[in-house]
Amino acid sequence: MGCHERPLTLTSVLAMALGLSGCVPLSSDGGMAPVRNIAFAELKAEAVKVSTEPESAAQRRNGSTRCSTVR
Repeated sequence: MGCHERPLTLTSVLAMALGLSGCVPLSSDGGMAPVRNIAFAELKAEAVKVSTEPESAAQRRNGSTRCSTVR
């Protein structure tokens, strides 16, 4: 290995990580907006994110017939 060849330094790795971190923005609703739009357009139904068993039970009590828990 010559004197001009160096492995990546911590600084350059951090700079690349910071630069690439802006490439994939996450929405505040966790990506549910496109799901809601498609569900309404295709099924004429509202899509609701259900993350826990209590939320699932509440949706069933409110009359939702298609309800599953995301784990």
